[in-house]
Amino acid sequence: MIETTEAGRMNMVWEAETGKESDEMKVGWINQRNQGAFHTLLLPEVSSALDRRERVTVLGLTEGEMACGALAAWAEREGSLSIRSLYVAPPYRRRGGGRMLVTTLCNLAGAVCDRVQCGYTQTLPEHEGLAPFFTAMGFQREEEEGGIYLVKVGELERFPFLQPVHEASQRVAPFSQLPLELLKETYKKTLVTGENYLEVPLTHPTVNQDVSVAVLEDRQIRSFAVLTHDTPGWVTLAWVKSAHPQDLPALIRSAFVRLRAAYPPDTVLVIRAVHPVSARLAQTIIPDVPSVSRMFVRNLVKQ
Repeated sequence: MIETTEAGRMNMVWEAETGKESDEMKVGWINQRNQGAFHTLLLPEVSSALDRRERVTVLGLTEGEMACGALAAWAEREGSLSIRSLYVAPPYRRRGGGRMLVTTLCNLAGAVCDRVQCGYTQTLPEHEGLAPFFTAMGFQREEEEGGIYLVKVGELERFPFLQPVHEASQRVAPFSQLPLELLKETYKKTLVTGENYLEVPLTHPTVNQDVSVAVLEDRQIRSFAVLTHDTPGWVTLAWVKSAHPQDLPALIRSAFVRLRAAYPPDTVLVIRAVHPVSARLAQTIIPDVPSVSRMFVRNLVKQ
């Protein structure tokens, strides 16, 4: 991770490379001492990371004494730095501030990292400008193994795969009808076998017990589908584990029938595909819905 105690070093790097433009905007470090000036420009997770003194790189953009932009990056894996937050206040956009933040990060990262990357979900109109921005900054689009898919609950009925099948639904039970100890035991087993894709137990309040469903065999959970709701207006198909091929269609159809009954039509369903298999599942369920996840990468030359 990039570290320094010289708060002015970032400004000197930028001034040496750009000259007059730095008279208007400057880039410097954000730390515990000055983060208050940038609090409206930082994601809560970034502020929390600074409070906990985590190894996070946070840069600030200023014009005079006004804080107008911020960038935060974490070490994603060995040799890679991941931009997790990039924001410039609207009145200061299209003046090179975002370019200054990313350029400064890449210049400093070149001494210790092989590449800088930025992954994001394109869910808002302002996100449409990110692809051409990163391309102009020397980043290249990289295809992900999985992806994130968004569709409104009211649109689910138009997909053929999701049409209810009465015979299959009889084999599936919602979590709310299962013993809590059975759900706890199932979650522990996935932790032991390394199959876990959920950060919270199956009994956690964010897991919708009426919509999440399971197939049982010999009083044990054989397969299941987990849907979570930790954000108002959004519900996530967070985890599907199918021990038998015939369980998968029944799980998905039953869960989505319950989903349509439990949530308003404008609720956004999020399907997170964490690997190629789950991506193919998402494309089978909602075949004409594209992934909204994007990944851009810039390979660096070691300095």
